[in-house]
Amino acid sequence: MKVLNILHISDAHIQKKNEAEIKIIADKMIEDVLKVQKKEGITISLVCFTGDLIQRGDKAEKDEMQWELAMNILVNPLLRSLELSIEQFICVAGNHEVDTSNIVKATENGLKVKDLKSIDEIISEFDMSYNNRLRYFYNIISTMQKDVKFGTLGYTFQRNINGINVGIACVDSAWRSSGKGASEKGSLYVGVLQIAELYSEIKDADFKICMMHHPLDWLEDYENLDDIEKKHFGVNSSDEFEAAKNKMLDVSKLLFPVAIQNLILETVGTPKLGVAINQLMKSKQDKAFEKFMLIFLKCDLKIVNLQSDLMRYIKDEGSEGILKIVVMKLTFYYRSRFFGINTKIDSILIDLITEVHMKLNPKKGQNFIKSKIAQQIKNNLDSTGTCG
Repeated sequence: MKVLNILHISDAHIQKKNEAEIKIIADKMIEDVLKVQKKEGITISLVCFTGDLIQRGDKAEKDEMQWELAMNILVNPLLRSLELSIEQFICVAGNHEVDTSNIVKATENGLKVKDLKSIDEIISEFDMSYNNRLRYFYNIISTMQKDVKFGTLGYTFQRNINGINVGIACVDSAWRSSGKGASEKGSLYVGVLQIAELYSEIKDADFKICMMHHPLDWLEDYENLDDIEKKHFGVNSSDEFEAAKNKMLDVSKLLFPVAIQNLILETVGTPKLGVAINQLMKSKQDKAFEKFMLIFLKCDLKIVNLQSDLMRYIKDEGSEGILKIVVMKLTFYYRSRFFGINTKIDSILIDLITEVHMKLNPKKGQNFIKSKIAQQIKNNLDSTGTCG
């Protein structure tokens, strides 16, 4: 049987400021990938990176030299460990790859659209200056990948991997981004013509891969690419489409290392990650431990409102065993000053621990004022390190 194993990674946001921390996480990720490869008895043949490898496109090849930094601390070590060449590392641009210093306001205003017809007109009459913000990125791709075939936007590859004729379409969803992050959600566009042109280059492939950085809901409302993707990339029904997405989610969960939970950087914990975690939490209502892991992943990445989100979670959680783990986690946050030295945060954490304590000891909670219990817990934590 012909087999193709792909490692999918995204959103590393590498920059000089956090070089040491990122290197630690990159090393742990590589270790985890090798463990999965050995455990599952597989050999990874291709690495697909779907954008935001670096933090700032205007510092990609100057100042911090973020692209070179990313190669040195993540990409090259990963490829060496998997015994792969740079040609087997396929990447697309994300909004953080955008070089904002090359955005011309006059051009930017002219590229604003109101309907699908306007998008088609812009792409059919495309001028290379429209994409100057990613010109350096396309140049890097042309240097890294000798067999790349560029379209008006995006690019494709057609390769024989393990006896399989594989076609890869790299869709450029970042060309309309100005690097503003979450505020751009719902305002980007890809263009049906881009998808059609890229697909035409790989239509004869036995196995087709479509890579794009942004989720579809980041595009303009009237640019619905669902039907186009289903038609061109081999998924013929809604059920099959959902099954394919769920299978990819399972693969991502398998390969996404636990180590990344410890990556506490200002640049990670993006709105995209927060939305993804919230969606997963909604689907895990009956799975207490998985829900616990997700809410505290948000805490670890500092993309949570401690006072509202955690208090609501604690009030809804009915498992005594999980609540005991919650106390340990909150105690760790308090003792380690995980969120910094901040008396307001300390008070919130004490309040949360007190809430859990009262749920675990309802009779004691009835007999004492909450503020007194909180003060006792604080005294115990400050003196012995335990809640008492």
